[in-house]
Amino acid sequence: MIPDHPLFYDIKRYAGSIDKPLITPEINTRNDFYGHAYILKKYSSIPENVSLKCCIEHGNPRYNANPEDLLISKYKIAIVQKKIRKIWLSDRFKCLSFAIGPYIHYADYYYKKKDLMSLKNALGKVLLVFPYHSTHWIDSYYDIIEFINKVKAIGRNFDHIVACIYWKDVLKGLHNIFYKENILCVSAGHMYDRHFLERLKSIIYIADCVVSNSLGTHFSYCCYLKKPFFYIKQDVSFVKNRYDVSDPDVSFYQNHMVKKAMSLFSKFSDKLSDIQLKFMNEWGGYDQIKTPEELKAIFEWIGFEYVNF
Repeated sequence: MIPDHPLFYDIKRYAGSIDKPLITPEINTRNDFYGHAYILKKYSSIPENVSLKCCIEHGNPRYNANPEDLLISKYKIAIVQKKIRKIWLSDRFKCLSFAIGPYIHYADYYYKKKDLMSLKNALGKVLLVFPYHSTHWIDSYYDIIEFINKVKAIGRNFDHIVACIYWKDVLKGLHNIFYKENILCVSAGHMYDRHFLERLKSIIYIADCVVSNSLGTHFSYCCYLKKPFFYIKQDVSFVKNRYDVSDPDVSFYQNHMVKKAMSLFSKFSDKLSDIQLKFMNEWGGYDQIKTPEELKAIFEWIGFEYVNF
C-alpha cells in the first residue's frame, strides 16, 4: 500500500517532463541545476534575483575530473564541494575555487520536520535504494532484476524498502518495475526543480540504511547525513540519445579514490565506521562547511549581477 504522503503519490508530478524549462535568474544557468544557486543564496541571505559571478559545480566528481561546468562558463571562479578538487582545479587550470562541502547541508527540509517524523514512524525501519540513474540524453542499463534481488535480500530485516527514482527514469517507467516487486518509490524531482535538494534531504531523512549500485553525489550526501551506505557493484552500459552530449565518465571507477570507496562500502553494516567517515570527509568535503556569514562573504567577494526575474 502506497503511504498517504506527497513523497509517494506525487512521484510523476515531481519528475516533470523531458522539456521542463530551467527557470533561474542565474546567467550561468547550470548554477541552478538541482536548485543549487537557489539553496545557497537562501542560506547566505543573498537576494534571490541576483546572478552569482561564478560556476557552481553541479556534482561531486572525482577530484581530477574534467570541469565541464567551468569550461563552458563565462565565469572562471568555481564553487566545489571538496578541498582536493579545489586544489586540483587551481593547479591544473589556474582557477580560483572555493570548497564549501556537501550542498545538501545548506538545504532545508521540503516538508515540516514533524511531518517527516510522523512518516518515519509509520514506515518503521527503512532501506533506501538509489538505482544507477539515466540523464537527460544518456540512458543507463544494468541487470535491474539482479539488483532488485540483492536489495530484497538485504531488505528482509527492514519494514519497508523505498527506491528513490531519478526523474528521467520515472519518465522511462522504471518505478513500475520496483512497484511490481513491492518496493515503494519516491523521487526528489526534476533536476530543474529548485526544491530538488530539499526533497532529497527529506527522503534521506526517512532512511535507516542506504544501498546503491552507484557512487554518485547521493553517496556523499547520505553519509554526511549519517546514513550507513552499502555499494552493490554492477556492470552498467550507456546509450546516448544525442550525438552532441559528452560521453559518460567511464574512467570514474578506475580512479584510486573510487576504488577505495568501493572497497570500504562493499560490506553491509547498519552503522558508518570511523574509517568510512574519515574517508568521506575527504571525498565529500565535510570539513569545508561554511556558516551563513562565511558563504555570504564569499559570494559578495565574487560579486553578483542584479537581473530582472
